[in-house]
Amino acid sequence: MSKNKKNAIVFYARDFLADEFSRIGKCLDNLECIYIVVSKQEQTKIERIDKYSVVYNLNNTDDLSVTYKGNLDADMHNKDRFLRYYSNKRIQNIVSFVDIISKDIIDKYNVKFYLDEPVSGYPNFIFNNKFKSSGAQCLHFQTAWLPNYMFFTSDAAQKELIPLNIGHCGSYLVKNHIKKRQKGMGLPNYVIGYGSVIKRFKDILSMFLKGLYRVFYRKLSYYVDRDASAHFFHVRSLMSIAKGGYINNKRLNLLNEKYVVFPLHYEPEAVLNYYSEFTRQEEIAESIIDTLPLGYKLILKEHPSQPGALNLSKWKKITNCKRILKVRGDTDINYFLSKKSAVVVSIGSTMALEAAIAGCPSGVFGNVHFKSMPGITFLASPSDWRVLINQKPHDQSEIIKYYGEFIDKYCFKGNIMKNQTKLPNFQKLLDLIVKK
Repeated sequence: MSKNKKNAIVFYARDFLADEFSRIGKCLDNLECIYIVVSKQEQTKIERIDKYSVVYNLNNTDDLSVTYKGNLDADMHNKDRFLRYYSNKRIQNIVSFVDIISKDIIDKYNVKFYLDEPVSGYPNFIFNNKFKSSGAQCLHFQTAWLPNYMFFTSDAAQKELIPLNIGHCGSYLVKNHIKKRQKGMGLPNYVIGYGSVIKRFKDILSMFLKGLYRVFYRKLSYYVDRDASAHFFHVRSLMSIAKGGYINNKRLNLLNEKYVVFPLHYEPEAVLNYYSEFTRQEEIAESIIDTLPLGYKLILKEHPSQPGALNLSKWKKITNCKRILKVRGDTDINYFLSKKSAVVVSIGSTMALEAAIAGCPSGVFGNVHFKSMPGITFLASPSDWRVLINQKPHDQSEIIKYYGEFIDKYCFKGNIMKNQTKLPNFQKLLDLIVKK
């Protein structure tokens, strides 16, 4: 039966990826390009760029010839930060459509590859599982610690890495990047700076208007394009910077007690639900407080792109604790970590990686690509962080060697971001994956 099917690559081309993936697809050889989208606008973009595309719209399944029959994937809808709040009937409809589309594609095509962003919701979690089960190589692009380097995983987190074995003189690149980070340079492309009040005001206005647009003009859109909570959360965060209460670099470097540092992830961040069972950051902070020995303090550090988050009401009870210090997201604390008695505990922030480089014992409880790196301890739960106390730092050369080998084995040079995408010949990447 499969001999009569065309070989295909499936793209989950939501949002700006409708542009980026269709540009990749139109250049591929000997593969039928199948795109899954959530809106008519995305479908139109793809059909304009890749004239030979086949497009499935999750918001319009009327033309599908199959009907839903199987069992729903138990409980996986509860990991989706939007879907979990819908009615049972609405959830049933959405998960059924995802299953119908998966089955229709698998029935009609021999799916060789599935390309997607990191898993962030029910649809691409299920697509990953269904296509992988049918024999496809799933490829979720991920961002490495070195700017402009990326890698692929085949799972919902970063456990299953896809080797490419390109070779980049990885150790040399890592050494140079460490020098840049010590000078406050070399930040990831996704980090937004808010040192300028004008920049802050523009983003508040922009995010607020985007949120209003979703509320009033996307009522009939697919559920992932309808929710405005992330936009309004970011607006509230930026507006809360003025409340203050932060400890600055000067005061930070005068501290002389013992510290646990918990760097926050950007919120709401959907991918966190698939990296770890511990995802609610306030609860993680409380778990650390509950296990904080006498003589220790907890430092909460905001994400660099979301200063102001710790001044929101949901953090008020925790930040009122006398053993808590707040550090703004755009404060560089690497020098502090290298000189003070501190440990870092994180879901999977690259700050834990940088802390290990600085000689600070660090632990993660998310399935991130560097969880086995020298200087990093994988924690079963946030309350296990005390195993880090009295750990000796690893030699920096071990870390450079480890991450350099990671760059050489798994990474390719490129970037996938809205209006900033730069990729090598994608067909060559697929050929390398087939040869592995």
